[in-house]
Amino acid sequence: ANPKKNLYGTLAVARELERRRALPGQVLEVWGYGTDAPEFQELLQRWSLAGRVRLLGYLSDEETARRLATARLCLYLPLCEPFGLVAVEALLAGTPVLASDHGGPAEVVARTGGGASADPLVPAQVVDALEQLFSDPEALARMGARGREAARSLFGMEAYLDRLERALRRTAGREKTAAPA
Repeated sequence: ANPKKNLYGTLAVARELERRRALPGQVLEVWGYGTDAPEFQELLQRWSLAGRVRLLGYLSDEETARRLATARLCLYLPLCEPFGLVAVEALLAGTPVLASDHGGPAEVVARTGGGASADPLVPAQVVDALEQLFSDPEALARMGARGREAARSLFGMEAYLDRLERALRRTAGREKTAAPA
């Protein structure tokens, strides 16, 4: 519920989806600390979004991983995010991402080819991107697979450990040659 995470913007996207009657049957599940707060529940009621959005509050890491792995898409629209861990986690699960068009999430999506980006302050632009992504389920699935492979090579544990091992070997080699004989 941190304002930088832009829950209001995500709910505005859901409102625009409803206004357009776009992507019927698609439900947004939102989780994280405070996302189930009374003020957001009231907003859901006021905007008639109870059938379109589920506010789940805090979820365990295991439940988050399960939901990301079974989602068709991860919508992540933060206003200020230097890295984009949510995007990386979704991509590692094979789930394509529609992210903010700036900051870490946009860079992660661009480097992996695992999604698209849109302006988080323009709900109509986000909905346009959602409609385009969902218009071709096979392309969306390919995007998820491409994103998973790229995310594994860039951010996966095996890739990280390989890079760490190479760095440690280089460091150990330098220390031996730099030590007095």
